[in-house]
Amino acid sequence: MNLRDLATYVGVTPPKKDEAPVQPSTPVQATTPEMLGEKKVLYEWESSSKLEKRSWDPKMVRTGVVIGVVVGLLLFLMQEFFLILVVASVIFISYILSNSPMENVRHEISTHGVKSADQQFYWYELKQFFFTNTTDPQLLAMDTKDRLPGRLFFAFRPDEKEKLKELVSLYLPYLSEEPTTVINKAYYSLLDKFNFEGK
Repeated sequence: MNLRDLATYVGVTPPKKDEAPVQPSTPVQATTPEMLGEKKVLYEWESSSKLEKRSWDPKMVRTGVVIGVVVGLLLFLMQEFFLILVVASVIFISYILSNSPMENVRHEISTHGVKSADQQFYWYELKQFFFTNTTDPQLLAMDTKDRLPGRLFFAFRPDEKEKLKELVSLYLPYLSEEPTTVINKAYYSLLDKFNFEGK
């Protein structure tokens, strides 16, 4: 293993690619909504607002509770009450968010951009798109030019993938592989080492 391969793995240098991203046939030159012309809806679909929740293995839940109680007692003995409050708040918020009801969201692709629910993202605000390989089911992902939100995810039915790819590739470059960062690589390598689904 040479230094370049190590730097690529860590994410410091971009990986060597044999194929460049597929460029759109008509790149978007507009920088304001008025310059885009008349809006024409090309495709609409509905999907769930969040992915289906997977159940945890009961043995893993019991182990997590025991570890949490021991760490909580240690923090209590060290009189770290503020830290206990922060951890309890994070657990409470994640529980509430995971148990919120699923609702259907309407998405549309138009000549102006992508609209999800009531939020419009114009083509000139987006950089590239790809389909995720690490989630089940696959998601359509679009990177934004702004740091926030950074990446948009859209759920779709499997039979809609080719239609979405065809339409979005008219305006944005298509990446055949999901771009990864150091954090992504560390997260996925950790997931590979541990089995969290209790198979």
